[in-house]
Amino acid sequence: VNEKLDWQSTGTNSAFGASFHVENYLREPQWNAAATFQMMPLATLFGIARHMGATLPENLAVDGSVSGSAQYDEPTGLKGQLTLTQASMKLPDNDPLQAAEARLELRDGAVHLAPATITVGDSQTAQLEGSVALAFPHALNLRVSSAALNVNAMKSFGLPPIPILGKPAAHEGMSKSEIYYTK
Repeated sequence: VNEKLDWQSTGTNSAFGASFHVENYLREPQWNAAATFQMMPLATLFGIARHMGATLPENLAVDGSVSGSAQYDEPTGLKGQLTLTQASMKLPDNDPLQAAEARLELRDGAVHLAPATITVGDSQTAQLEGSVALAFPHALNLRVSSAALNVNAMKSFGLPPIPILGKPAAHEGMSKSEIYYTK
């Protein structure tokens, strides 16, 4: 006997849709789940992620929307593609990070950010790309590059100050740089 259960949300104009499928649930369950997002508020997605155990800073303010899809099954894990539109993220006492559009790919146990132009504060820009592992200890690989970025603006990315040639970290001035951060 092969037991099956299928569930799918309905509604054509919803910002969120979900489906769930399980087979052999009385013996050896095999299941998958999927979610679709259509211009869903980014703050709502962060709230769901926190509820599911994601370790996101509680004081991180987010705005914008997310569209795309994500699927999970045991053999392949989490996979999907999401697009953030008019996204803004801000830590207290820092300038907001804003992107007109940012593309994320979920695969290989990590969230991968495709190269995106980020505005720091009102006018400074940088190219940002990288990945963060979903599992603890949440390994982070980040590349920030800019033709002219205020050194103080780097703290908006939530990264520690960067010492330069054995000297204490600089807190003033402009930097033309490409910084790789791994944690």
